[in-house]
Amino acid sequence: MKRRNFLINITTAIGGLVATKAIAQMGNNNMHDTMCDTNSDECQKRDNMHQHMNMDMNHNQMTQKLLSTSALPQGMDLPILTNLKNESKQEGVFEATLHLKPTKIGLTPDLTTEFWTYNGMIPGPKIEVFEEDHVKITVKNELTLSTTVHWHGLLIPYDQDGNPQNEIPTGGSRTYEFSIPKGTAGTYWYHPHGHDTVAEQVYRGLAGTFIVRSKHDPLASFPEQNWFFSDLKLTDKGQIADNSMVDWMNGREDQFVLINGSYRPKIKIDSATHIRVWNSCSGRYPNLSIPNCDIFLVGTDGGLLAKPYQLTKPLLLTPAERAELVIMPKQTGTVYLQSIGYDRNKMGNVPPEQDIILGELTLTKSDPITLPNTLNQLPNMGSAVVHKLLEYTEVMDMTEPRVVCYF
Repeated sequence: MKRRNFLINITTAIGGLVATKAIAQMGNNNMHDTMCDTNSDECQKRDNMHQHMNMDMNHNQMTQKLLSTSALPQGMDLPILTNLKNESKQEGVFEATLHLKPTKIGLTPDLTTEFWTYNGMIPGPKIEVFEEDHVKITVKNELTLSTTVHWHGLLIPYDQDGNPQNEIPTGGSRTYEFSIPKGTAGTYWYHPHGHDTVAEQVYRGLAGTFIVRSKHDPLASFPEQNWFFSDLKLTDKGQIADNSMVDWMNGREDQFVLINGSYRPKIKIDSATHIRVWNSCSGRYPNLSIPNCDIFLVGTDGGLLAKPYQLTKPLLLTPAERAELVIMPKQTGTVYLQSIGYDRNKMGNVPPEQDIILGELTLTKSDPITLPNTLNQLPNMGSAVVHKLLEYTEVMDMTEPRVVCYF
């Protein structure tokens, strides 16, 4: 049975994609030989390819020049995510307001870009609550189109989860209200989930982090950082660009990869540090390589693992995926935070995947520490009693440039 149009909806998968974590080939401690310095000719070739392969929704050819990757400032300190203010005075209750609105942000002295934002911020404000807290968030829609807010990964009632059937109209408001179940501490995020609109609303800026904390966190003594990865695609005029034909075929990958809204920031790690990582990109698969460090995976989309797992290879993050790491510097010095090229079998005549620089890490060697042997008590699900095979196939529809997926 034909269930959905795969290509038109591929970028909307950010709202509900459930994917298997993969770990790809390990890079060395130095910058990889095929590293794509985003100011290089090789990266510009990729930009040029996007410029000449754009198409609008009516499939009419159009030209779209992109901003040079050297135009944005880089090397700034990693921004600290701003917390959403709790307006409640009652213990165990989190009450706040999110304003969705167009916001003009100056990326350079010469360029001002209009984003769609939560409370005027890119990314949106960080929401922090505890297990068993009661959450009440009023959303006011000041955009020119309807929207929702989906609380990605949280176990909450369906009618409070921002589904496409309950959109907030232009000029309207909606109060989402739910309680956080015990045992669900972890790393989540929020974003729109409207029908056929989620991808554009996210790449225009509507995304923010949501952290549920435990009152008995085994990692509470560690300093904590947040790395929120997002894509940004700008025209040469500094405005958010439309999708190209390559984007429609393979998912949108933009010329700028941001962390906490900053391009290639400087990140300091001077002791064993708990890192929360989000991939809010709709088509990009960051494949994280963190040189000169011992790296332990301690949590995934579902919260903390039962015990730490030491990584010996880069960590691949699929769209919408999250992870929690403990990073222990083994040497003092400066290295690149890299994304190692990962071949996901894109369609069309596209260039080979390249390694890219995401940021600069300033490391201070720290004394070895011992992580807790037990991080979380996971339920025993027992042995599998049913095995099913799900097979996907793709058929090209030659009447229009898209792929239909059958399963």
